[in-house]
Amino acid sequence: GVVFQEPTVDRELTAMENMVVHGLIHGLSRRDVERRARELLEFVGLEKFANTQVKRFSGGMVRRLEIARALINVPEVLFLDEPTTGLDPQSRAKVWDVIRELKRQGVTIFLTTHYMDEAEKLCDRIAVIDHGVIVAEGAPDELKRVVGGDLVYIEFEGEPAKLQARLSEYGEMRVVGQTLVLKVEDAPSLLPELLKVVESVGVRVRSVRYSRPSLDDVFLYLTGRSLRDEEADWREAVRMRIRARMR
Repeated sequence: GVVFQEPTVDRELTAMENMVVHGLIHGLSRRDVERRARELLEFVGLEKFANTQVKRFSGGMVRRLEIARALINVPEVLFLDEPTTGLDPQSRAKVWDVIRELKRQGVTIFLTTHYMDEAEKLCDRIAVIDHGVIVAEGAPDELKRVVGGDLVYIEFEGEPAKLQARLSEYGEMRVVGQTLVLKVEDAPSLLPELLKVVESVGVRVRSVRYSRPSLDDVFLYLTGRSLRDEEADWREAVRMRIRARMR
């Protein structure tokens, strides 16, 4: 089964009609498809809206309907392309509940997402993709161990060369825009010393913070870019494709 990022249900049809049409396309009998459709609409919490036109649905309801429709032929594998993008927190949580239940039932799910908290909560294994290439793969905890230790973020003004030269002895580092990311073993105890070094260099610092590695940190560490940059690049690519089609 497949759920695309953009809605593909017929908004003029009811939820039940969308389900039945999709089931008949897959070769199910009318009797079987109606029974299966009722079961799936109940499964995603839309049984009360079976005879409502989809154009009256919220974004979250449409997404749950699309998941139900993708399950009409009882697939063993389900592909979900950014299933919660643009949804409000309540709708997002409901979609998460559906995905968790499908996992419990043994359905294999391939999920693409820009939300690392979503990946961490729903996925057994995660592949980090940068410009179409898988740069790391593993369970969430395994990926966090790739970073290891703590990460210190130093936001500065000017050129980073002097700062890099003085801090290189403390651990691995990356510069992302105007932020230096330093990997250390014990940030709380080391932070006072790092601040003295930064002050001695004479570089103007806007902020200093540290954190235990999260999956967002893993993405930043592996790609040298934040997820915000990644999503901005992706959205710009989508806009370019749309412009090309309109020419």
